[in-house]
Amino acid sequence: MTPDSLTNYPLLAEGGQSKIYQYDATRILRVPQRRRDFDRIRYEFEVYEAVQDRISVPRVYQILTCGDTPCLLMDKIDGSDLFTSLRSGLYRVFGIPGRLASLHADLLAIPVGETFETNHGKAEYCIGHSDLLSAELKSRLFELLGTLDCRGSS
Repeated sequence: MTPDSLTNYPLLAEGGQSKIYQYDATRILRVPQRRRDFDRIRYEFEVYEAVQDRISVPRVYQILTCGDTPCLLMDKIDGSDLFTSLRSGLYRVFGIPGRLASLHADLLAIPVGETFETNHGKAEYCIGHSDLLSAELKSRLFELLGTLDCRGSS
Protein backbone atom coordinates (compact mmCIF):
# COMPACT_ATOMS: atom_id res chain seq x y z
CA MET A 1 0.00 0.00 0.00
CA THR A 2 1.42 3.39 -0.98
CA PRO A 3 0.05 6.28 1.08
CA ASP A 4 -1.47 9.22 -0.81
CA SER A 5 -1.15 11.43 2.24
CA LEU A 6 0.58 11.25 5.60
CA THR A 7 -2.38 12.75 7.49
CA ASN A 8 -3.56 9.33 8.66
CA TYR A 9 -0.16 8.43 10.11
CA PRO A 10 0.89 9.71 13.54
CA LEU A 11 4.09 11.79 13.53
CA LEU A 12 6.52 10.15 15.97
CA ALA A 13 9.63 12.28 15.56
CA GLU A 14 11.10 15.06 13.49
CA GLY A 15 14.76 15.79 12.89
CA GLY A 16 16.89 17.84 10.56
CA GLN A 17 16.73 15.30 7.73
CA SER A 18 13.53 13.34 8.18
CA LYS A 19 10.12 13.03 9.74
CA ILE A 20 9.19 9.65 11.19
CA TYR A 21 5.58 8.45 10.95
CA GLN A 22 4.00 5.36 12.51
CA TYR A 23 3.04 3.14 9.54
CA ASP A 24 1.70 0.11 11.39
CA ALA A 25 2.35 -1.64 14.71
CA THR A 26 5.98 -2.54 13.94
CA ARG A 27 7.08 -0.28 11.06
CA ILE A 28 7.65 3.39 10.37
CA LEU A 29 7.88 5.63 7.34
CA ARG A 30 11.05 7.72 7.19
CA VAL A 31 10.14 10.75 5.08
CA PRO A 32 12.79 13.27 4.02
CA GLN A 33 12.21 16.85 5.19
CA ARG A 34 13.00 18.15 1.72
CA ARG A 35 11.96 16.31 -1.41
CA ARG A 36 15.03 14.53 -2.66
CA ASP A 37 15.80 12.65 -5.82
CA PHE A 38 14.81 9.02 -5.79
CA ASP A 39 18.41 7.92 -6.39
CA ARG A 40 19.46 9.25 -2.94
CA ILE A 41 16.68 7.31 -1.23
CA ARG A 42 17.50 4.23 -3.31
CA TYR A 43 21.13 4.56 -2.26
CA GLU A 44 20.17 4.77 1.41
CA PHE A 45 17.88 1.76 0.95
CA GLU A 46 20.73 -0.21 -0.66
CA VAL A 47 23.09 0.65 2.19
CA TYR A 48 20.57 -0.52 4.79
CA GLU A 49 20.01 -3.72 2.83
CA ALA A 50 23.76 -4.34 2.56
CA VAL A 51 24.39 -4.01 6.29
CA GLN A 52 21.14 -5.09 7.97
CA ASP A 53 22.18 -8.73 8.37
CA ARG A 54 25.67 -7.79 9.57
CA ILE A 55 25.16 -5.02 12.13
CA SER A 56 22.33 -3.75 14.28
CA VAL A 57 20.30 -1.40 12.07
CA PRO A 58 16.57 -1.19 11.38
CA ARG A 59 15.44 -3.57 8.64
CA VAL A 60 14.20 -1.82 5.50
CA TYR A 61 11.36 -3.28 3.48
CA GLN A 62 10.73 -1.07 0.49
CA ILE A 63 10.64 2.41 -0.92
CA LEU A 64 7.16 3.90 -1.01
CA THR A 65 6.05 7.22 -2.40
CA CYS A 66 3.73 9.68 -0.78
CA GLY A 67 2.72 12.16 -3.42
CA ASP A 68 6.03 12.72 -5.16
CA THR A 69 8.22 12.12 -2.08
CA PRO A 70 10.12 8.85 -1.66
CA CYS A 71 9.85 7.26 1.80
CA LEU A 72 11.62 4.34 3.43
CA LEU A 73 9.42 1.71 5.05
CA MET A 74 11.46 0.23 7.86
CA ASP A 75 11.32 -1.40 11.28
CA LYS A 76 10.37 0.73 14.25
CA ILE A 77 13.02 0.55 16.94
CA ASP A 78 11.61 1.02 20.41
CA GLY A 79 13.63 2.85 23.00
CA SER A 80 14.95 6.32 23.65
CA ASP A 81 17.46 8.31 21.65
CA LEU A 82 20.94 9.08 22.97
CA PHE A 83 20.14 12.58 24.21
CA THR A 84 16.99 11.53 26.06
CA SER A 85 18.93 8.70 27.67
CA LEU A 86 21.68 11.06 28.78
CA ARG A 87 19.19 13.54 30.22
CA SER A 88 17.74 10.81 32.40
CA GLY A 89 21.13 10.18 34.02
CA LEU A 90 24.55 11.55 33.18
CA TYR A 91 26.18 8.38 34.57
CA ARG A 92 25.02 6.67 31.36
CA VAL A 93 27.73 8.52 29.43
CA PHE A 94 30.41 6.12 30.69
CA GLY A 95 29.35 3.17 28.51
CA ILE A 96 28.63 5.13 25.35
CA PRO A 97 32.13 5.56 23.87
CA GLY A 98 32.81 1.82 24.00
CA ARG A 99 29.46 0.98 22.43
CA LEU A 100 29.92 3.56 19.67
CA ALA A 101 33.47 2.32 18.97
CA SER A 102 32.18 -1.24 18.73
CA LEU A 103 29.40 -0.23 16.32
CA HIS A 104 31.87 1.67 14.15
CA ALA A 105 34.32 -1.24 14.14
CA ASP A 106 31.52 -3.57 13.03
CA LEU A 107 30.54 -1.14 10.28
CA LEU A 108 34.12 -0.72 9.06
CA ALA A 109 34.51 -4.52 8.87
CA ILE A 110 31.88 -4.71 6.11
CA PRO A 111 33.49 -4.90 2.66
CA VAL A 112 32.76 -1.74 0.70
CA GLY A 113 32.06 -3.35 -2.67
CA GLU A 114 30.02 -1.34 -5.16
CA THR A 115 27.16 -0.42 -2.82
CA PHE A 116 28.90 2.31 -0.84
CA GLU A 117 29.94 5.60 -2.34
CA THR A 118 32.90 7.68 -1.26
CA ASN A 119 32.64 11.06 0.41
CA HIS A 120 33.79 12.47 -2.94
CA GLY A 121 30.84 10.80 -4.66
CA LYS A 122 28.38 12.21 -2.16
CA ALA A 123 29.93 15.69 -2.39
CA GLU A 124 29.79 15.57 -6.19
CA TYR A 125 26.14 14.58 -6.06
CA CYS A 126 25.19 17.28 -3.54
CA ILE A 127 27.06 20.01 -5.40
CA GLY A 128 25.66 18.97 -8.78
CA HIS A 129 22.07 18.77 -7.55
CA SER A 130 22.05 21.92 -5.41
CA ASP A 131 19.44 24.52 -6.29
CA LEU A 132 21.24 27.11 -4.17
CA LEU A 133 24.60 27.15 -5.96
CA SER A 134 25.28 29.03 -9.17
CA ALA A 135 26.83 27.22 -12.13
CA GLU A 136 30.04 29.20 -11.54
CA LEU A 137 30.22 28.22 -7.87
CA LYS A 138 29.47 24.58 -8.70
CA SER A 139 32.30 24.60 -11.23
CA ARG A 140 34.71 26.05 -8.66
CA LEU A 141 33.65 23.54 -6.01
CA PHE A 142 34.12 20.65 -8.45
CA GLU A 143 37.56 22.04 -9.23
CA LEU A 144 38.47 22.20 -5.54
CA LEU A 145 37.04 18.75 -4.90
CA GLY A 146 39.28 17.42 -7.67
CA THR A 147 42.36 18.60 -5.76
CA LEU A 148 41.52 16.52 -2.69
CA ASP A 149 42.90 13.05 -2.16
CA CYS A 150 39.92 10.68 -2.32
CA ARG A 151 41.74 7.54 -1.10
CA GLY A 152 40.18 6.21 2.06
CA SER A 153 37.44 8.85 2.10
CA SER A 154 34.45 6.54 2.17
